[in-house]
Formats: sequence, structure tokens, C-alpha cells
Amino acid sequence: MKKIFSALLMLGAIQHAGAQDYLDAMAKRSCECVDRLPDNPNKKMMTMQVGVCILQSATADDKVRFLKDHQIDLNNPVKDGQKAGELIGVRMATACPATLIKLSADAADARGSVAGKVNKVEADNFVVFSVQEQTGKVNKYIWLTQVTSNLDLTNSYANLLGKNVKILFESKDIFDPKIGEYRSFKIITNLQVY
Repeated sequence: MKKIFSALLMLGAIQHAGAQDYLDAMAKRSCECVDRLPDNPNKKMMTMQVGVCILQSATADDKVRFLKDHQIDLNNPVKDGQKAGELIGVRMATACPATLIKLSADAADARGSVAGKVNKVEADNFVVFSVQEQTGKVNKYIWLTQVTSNLDLTNSYANLLGKNVKILFESKDIFDPKIGEYRSFKIITNLQVY
């Protein structure tokens, strides 16, 4: 009886290891795909590209095993894509930690916040606020899309000169026809006067 029980335990361990192997192989292939991706400061686009890498890493056999083992259908990414991403993403942390650290750093660089005094307001094609931080550093922030604010920004943006503000922004690469290439711009998502 002990021998049968031991044999069953070993068989279970081997099957469990096999289950781990295909997930680890998917994670490794996902990492290789992500490493080939171009840098993209757009977090949403980068997340989609990583998701595509994860889906493309699955062989036909992997998809069958994934569905059987985890009830996640890799052929239905709209329904189960997030669950698959979470499961393989955890494996990727072991398979390629440097890649995931780089991805999280890129995402952190794409969003940010600043507090300071508005020292210039330009209104040409778009409204641009120059904000001076306490360190003396001045950066430009563009009002390009809908902005959440504690004031009626549309009617009072010109009155922000000299005011202390806190700005949340996203960095986006936008084509600049004056220089014929893409430049990184800080696009305002939230502006609060304090």
C-alpha cells in the first residue's frame, strides 16, 4: 500500500512539474517577445503589446492545457485575457525580472506630477503652462485634452499666472513638424490650484 501511495505522489509531482513547465515556457517566450518591443511611453499601448506577447507565446497544446488547468480560454482574450496576463505575468517575474522592472520604470516615466508656480501662460494652438518648481526648474505642460480641475479652466486659465498649482500629466511622443520628428510632451490630465 505504501508503494502505491508513493507512486501516486510521484506521479502527481511529475504532472504538477509538467504543468509548471508549460507555464514557465510560455513566460520565457513572452519575455523574449517583450524584449523585442520598441520603447513606448504610452502605458495603455505597452500593456496591449505585452498582452499580445503573452497570447502569442501559447502553442495550441498550451491553450488546451491552460483551459483544462485554469479554466482560462486563450482563444477568447476579451473574456479571459486579463486572467491569463496575471497568471503568466507572475511567471515572467521569475523568468525575466529585468524586463518587468524596465516596463514598470517606463510606465512610471510616462505619468507624473509636479507642484510649482505658473510663470508663463501661452495660448497659441494649445494652452501651455510653464511651471517653476521649488528647485527652480521650469517645465512646460500642455492642455491638450479634457482636464480635471478645481476651477473653471476654460474661462480662467489666463488668470493662473503667478498661482501655485499641482499638475498631473502623461508624457506622450507627438510628431513635431517644425523639427520633423517625435518629441516628448507633458500632457496635463489634472490641474489643481492651491
